[in-house]
Amino acid sequence: MGPLHGGMLARPELALRDLVADTIQTTRAGLQFVLANPAVSTACSGMNRISDLAENLDSITSAPRPGDWDEVRKIFERFNAAGKTLCTGCNYCRPCPEGVDISRNLRIRNYLAVYGSAGPAHRAWMAIPLDERADRCTECGTCEEKCPNKLPVRELLKKTAEACG
Repeated sequence: MGPLHGGMLARPELALRDLVADTIQTTRAGLQFVLANPAVSTACSGMNRISDLAENLDSITSAPRPGDWDEVRKIFERFNAAGKTLCTGCNYCRPCPEGVDISRNLRIRNYLAVYGSAGPAHRAWMAIPLDERADRCTECGTCEEKCPNKLPVRELLKKTAEACG
């Protein structure tokens, strides 16, 4: 996993932006958090555009803003608590025999577990078509057999449905 947790801290998705405090820029905070560790001298961060490079350079050469550290610590504590149950969105679990969009539902669950913001998670849930939501899962287990990360997919889908439904 990379310094920005497989890109989850830097994804420019609206769902992620909604779940993080306005005072924090996730890429900046993530890189500064990683590089603040005296045992770390280099952090590899994926970049697709020149603007990504400029943002990364600014992130590592600028001082943290007031409040950044508290928010970053809270986020990383939630990451640690979520442990190895964060879905990477690899989609090896597809197709679901019931049509559940597993990775989309678990992405909401990831954000809820890490950022703890129920409002945006519920809005993202409402954007999923009814026949693709986690509450359609019949717990057949096909997805778990395919998951390379050995996630308890059925349990995670059930928790997502309970939290958002």
